[in-house]
Amino acid sequence: MSVLPQIAFLVIFAIAGVILYKRISFLRRNIFLGKREQRNDQPEERWKTMLLVALGQKKMFKRFIPAFLHLLIYVAFIIINLEVLEFIIDGLSGAHRIFAPALGGLYTVAMNIFEFLAIAVLVSCVAFLIRRNVMHIKRFRMGELKGWPALDANLILIIEVILMFAILTMNATDQILAERGVEKYVLLDGLFFSGLIQPLFVGMSETCVQGIIRGLGRGGSTSSVSRLHLCDVLET
Repeated sequence: MSVLPQIAFLVIFAIAGVILYKRISFLRRNIFLGKREQRNDQPEERWKTMLLVALGQKKMFKRFIPAFLHLLIYVAFIIINLEVLEFIIDGLSGAHRIFAPALGGLYTVAMNIFEFLAIAVLVSCVAFLIRRNVMHIKRFRMGELKGWPALDANLILIIEVILMFAILTMNATDQILAERGVEKYVLLDGLFFSGLIQPLFVGMSETCVQGIIRGLGRGGSTSSVSRLHLCDVLET
């Protein structure tokens, strides 16, 4: 068996890891610019404030819809990264859906949950794009948020939309090969959301479908860089 796919994956993953490390180092350095203070009063109020700020902007939670969309994205980040972990293990080992045999039917349930969260993130990011670019919200029209900050936010939101489409597309094409009986591909009981777009790829050749899966799998496994940056975007 050729190890070239694993080597290519390792190189891409290493590059993404370096970028992620630099981003984390930058954030850590900025955090440690603050001065240590002993504040032990009002612990409940301080924890509440910290959680509200961590999940977006504190004032955002006075409005239900933006708050709910923020919450969907953060929950999805945590849970979908379990699927990204599988991408990484598969990419390094040359296996495919390595967790499926051990989990059995629970694996299909988990995949459907991941797909639902992917749809939730997709809808939320589109809503945030509309909010930033169509709705006339005063703070997004301020001078300091024009130019690169606005473009940066839009790019990250668009990239996240593409990544969510990539997850759905990868699952759809994966199941096409499984239905054709291609070796290593695991046939699941049914993926609802990716099943809706599966007819778009049915007429493609096996080689073409495999190329889509491998390309999207590598992209998905390196998506943590953009996801970490998206957390910064949501807080502006």
